[in-house]
Amino acid sequence: MGQVTIRTYDIDDCVGTLCLNGGTCMDDVNGFSCKCAPGYTGRTCNIDIDDCVGTLCLNGGTCMDDVNGFSCKCAPGYTGRTCIIEVKCGSPENGTNTESVSITEGYPGEPYNYTCSHGFTVDPNNLTVVCQLNTKGTIASWSLIPPTCSEVKCGSPGNGTNTESVSITEGYPGKPYNYTCSHGFTVDPNNLTIVCQLNTKGTIASWSLIPPTCSEVKCGLPGNGTNTKSVSITEGKPGEAYNYTCSHGFTVDPNNLTVVCQLNTKGTIASWSLIPPTCSEPTAKIFVTDEGSQNKIFVADLQDDLNFTDIPSTKEPRYITYDSVEKKIHWTDKETKRVYRADVDGGNRENVTFESSDELRGIAIAETSRTLYIANKSPRKITSVSIAKGTSFPRSEKDFVTGITEDLYSLEVDEEEGFLYWSMQTKIRRKPFNGSGQTETIYSNKWLAKITGLSIDLSRDPPLIFACDYEKTRTFYKAANTKNTENELAYLMDDPDISGSEEEQELLRDISYFNGSLYWTKDGSHKGIAVLTNYDSVSVSFQVKEADVISKPFQLLIIDVNLM
Repeated sequence: MGQVTIRTYDIDDCVGTLCLNGGTCMDDVNGFSCKCAPGYTGRTCNIDIDDCVGTLCLNGGTCMDDVNGFSCKCAPGYTGRTCIIEVKCGSPENGTNTESVSITEGYPGEPYNYTCSHGFTVDPNNLTVVCQLNTKGTIASWSLIPPTCSEVKCGSPGNGTNTESVSITEGYPGKPYNYTCSHGFTVDPNNLTIVCQLNTKGTIASWSLIPPTCSEVKCGLPGNGTNTKSVSITEGKPGEAYNYTCSHGFTVDPNNLTVVCQLNTKGTIASWSLIPPTCSEPTAKIFVTDEGSQNKIFVADLQDDLNFTDIPSTKEPRYITYDSVEKKIHWTDKETKRVYRADVDGGNRENVTFESSDELRGIAIAETSRTLYIANKSPRKITSVSIAKGTSFPRSEKDFVTGITEDLYSLEVDEEEGFLYWSMQTKIRRKPFNGSGQTETIYSNKWLAKITGLSIDLSRDPPLIFACDYEKTRTFYKAANTKNTENELAYLMDDPDISGSEEEQELLRDISYFNGSLYWTKDGSHKGIAVLTNYDSVSVSFQVKEADVISKPFQLLIIDVNLM
């Protein structure tokens, strides 16, 4: 019998069988198995293995199953595979002009406060930065860039009082600013420099002092002079003058009586222009014209005994005055109807004017303007002529005042106030030198007849006017700024001629004020020069200094030898 061969075949059970999800089918006897891809299980690999089982997503994260793995959906502020890493800001970095940053990281929501370096500042809102998350919560960053602090400065220091304008608009800490007082003002130098200073925190800068107040520079007390009246002021302002007054019976060059408060070139120091003056007992000369003598003018030292001598003159000298600028006496001559001038010894005589149509009377000189004023008898007017240095003589006169209704006699000048005064029969009038003002009557008395004598005390304020009436033997004084308020002097003159009968009273021809005393040319039983001292006090004294060499005293002139 033959051999029987039996063949067996394994049926491939994988045929038509699907291992899912990438699984590999493995044929078995009468069966199959699937070798699943990672992450799957089950007979046919149809089951996704839950990788989240036993897996922890930290810090509130949510596990998300993946194929053969998982992922965590982290809560805001965390990251990493299992949300283990907290999201943070790094170091906020140093700002500009700030203190060094003191942290290396920051947590979300956490602020960090910068601090400006000492002496620097910034808007406080720019000093705080906050660690912030993005919308996904995955990135943290600081809310602002690091701040830039600016240097703390002082503002403009502001102008002081009486100072030069400030030249800066700001100041740096530690830097000074020096004020300068305006010209003519000063202050303690320690108050002129201010410094820009920081407060202790270094956040605020301010000036160390308020702007200074400079005070006007002044001269102190000018000090009493020698033989002067007591000084009446305690200080003087720049440009201000103070006029000393010599004590009674003393005199000095008038140019030395006025001191002026002056500034130095820098305007920081004021001082008086001259030292206080020294007034000395005056040495003066008295000149007298004589109606009874010809070709001479009499002169004497002004002292107790008047020892008159004569100097050469023209034929009939009458009215006389003095020019202290050129040191010359001027006089009118009744016969020649001219004005002459000469040295005080009568030498170097020259004609000043041409011959006039009628007699010339009082003359006076305005030394500042170098003008000679002349009273004319007929027509009644006042003329003027220039006597400026270098002028050629004789010169023609110009009318100054015309239309005068009474006879003219004496003239006087007040250079300080700028007036020419003249006396007439019953009035005393004045007019400004410049001719611009109106003629003003300062005294009027219809009971008078011939106000032949006129003199002014310019040391008083207001000046005092002295006058005498030749016919009425009236002599009086009054303030220059009042009308018809006179003080009689004749009653102080204890002399029988003056208090005698009516026909004997044509005696007081001229009057002159000098250094506190009054002098008259006096005719009569004992003729000469009448002198009244201390006329306005209880210690009044009167005497007549007889002068036999003068037959009929007419007009007098007294000159301080300091002016000769």
